[in-house]
Amino acid sequence: MDNKVISIIVPIYNVEAYLDECVESILAQTYSHIQIILVDDGSTDNSGKKCDDWKEKDFRIIVVHKENGGLADARNAGLKFATGDYIGFVDSDDYIARDMYEKLLLAMNQSDSEAAICGYSSSEEEVKLSEKQQLTYETFIGRDLVNATVFQEDKRMTYSVWRCLFKREDVIDLEFPFGKLYEDVCYYITTFWKMKKVAFVSQNLYYYRLRNDSITGVKVTNRHIDDLLLYSSNILDFYRENGDEQENRKAKSAVLKDVLAYRWICKRNKDSVELCKKIDSFIKKESLSIRLIDGGFVNKLRFFRYRYL
Repeated sequence: MDNKVISIIVPIYNVEAYLDECVESILAQTYSHIQIILVDDGSTDNSGKKCDDWKEKDFRIIVVHKENGGLADARNAGLKFATGDYIGFVDSDDYIARDMYEKLLLAMNQSDSEAAICGYSSSEEEVKLSEKQQLTYETFIGRDLVNATVFQEDKRMTYSVWRCLFKREDVIDLEFPFGKLYEDVCYYITTFWKMKKVAFVSQNLYYYRLRNDSITGVKVTNRHIDDLLLYSSNILDFYRENGDEQENRKAKSAVLKDVLAYRWICKRNKDSVELCKKIDSFIKKESLSIRLIDGGFVNKLRFFRYRYL
């Protein structure tokens, strides 16, 4: 394996309880040619000081302090300091297996791929077990990978960039959309769509920490819906411009599933009547029909006493 450098960008905001574990897992990588960019996004807890303390311990760490601008803005700030041949992202409340980047880079080199993705898990045992497993991977055409993600045809595929390894030249000039809840989506689609080959490592090498703020456990706000509809509109526009007829239809089906699921959540809250109206208006504007969706999903909505027709 070559000695090229991987720049790893870690956006940080008020995660003092998890930050040490995250940084320790990156420093422990079996592939040691790394640059770690800790971006303190205006934290109000002890996270910023922890970043500075870590910088004193290892010459490979760079710390960027900035005003709070959100996840996308922090990642963009980190990209400006990245000097490596490859780029990776790790969220600061997660951690990674010791050999994650070694396996991702090896899969890229062996398969002559333009990027690599690994599996992830919220189970510590699974991640530790994956460290002991031999490298196994399969390859995808970038377009097929994006389709599998957007159409929700492969549960292993998500819009997350935090378990990916990219070649510098493919991502260094791209920016995450500022201030949006779905910042990974456009970046993911734009980056992977034109790639000829992407390696998918089957081992779960990224530990994703589950938090108590899932969509079913919090109140859906006006911002949630605005960002959802903007994301959905961007998906539909992308496939209208780049997809064929079948891909366009599948994109409409996937988008409709998402917005109907949110509408069901909003309908449970009497204070969300206006949010439901926003979703209804979007469905009408985009000419989305329930006929686009498979029967299984429709039956689930009916089971939850959802009525929209």
